[in-house]
Amino acid sequence: MARILTPISTVDLNPKQGIGLDLPFEGDKLFNVNYLTKDQVRANLLNLFLTDPGERLQNPSFGIGLRRLLFENDVSKEKLKSLIEDQVQIYIPDVNIINVDLNIIEDENRLNITFSYNFKYEESPQQLEITLQ
Repeated sequence: MARILTPISTVDLNPKQGIGLDLPFEGDKLFNVNYLTKDQVRANLLNLFLTDPGERLQNPSFGIGLRRLLFENDVSKEKLKSLIEDQVQIYIPDVNIINVDLNIIEDENRLNITFSYNFKYEESPQQLEITLQ
């Protein structure tokens, strides 16, 4: 009888080894540490979404710049979706994009993003929701 083997990140095999910082910075400690790859991928995506291009030193093209786009007069969903997909493919290539759902509420200058994805070591879909106002 054949067994289906699912890939696992070797970093996840050591539960006491931190692999990155969690976002947002809050809580009793100054920094909260991520111990699982799926949690760090989520933090990396959140960082990518909330960073403006030119904000990160030595990497001026990193970031989607959602806050900047929020107050522009003519932002199409297709342009924004394409920007998100391009940035994720460049900076977090292990992420497979399932769906990008955008809800732009122009009267309130609000943007709701629901980003569905999975990544190389996790078969179950993950979801990241961001609301900017």
